[in-house]
Amino acid sequence: MPVLRTLVPAAAARGWDVTRFVREHADKIDFLYLKDRRWDYTSVPFGEGDTPIREVVQLIRERQYPIRCYVDCEYPSSDRAQDIRQSIEYLNGSR
Repeated sequence: MPVLRTLVPAAAARGWDVTRFVREHADKIDFLYLKDRRWDYTSVPFGEGDTPIREVVQLIRERQYPIRCYVDCEYPSSDRAQDIRQSIEYLNGSR
């Protein structure tokens, strides 16, 4: 079975409907790489960008897709551990 490893921010920046893509290809997706960024490709903390992270995670949870999600906090920061905690709190708000 082919495995797709999807970069959610890159797909969203190109105008793809990421939630539709996940729905249509969930049986082929092994994991999703999540980070938030603006349309100008600037990486930002979860919830501050244009990537539909919350919607994608809600879809995965609601449909119980066996898809792993990896969190990326690729933006300037002085406390990366706190950034990761905040990202996980943001994702937990997707319940």
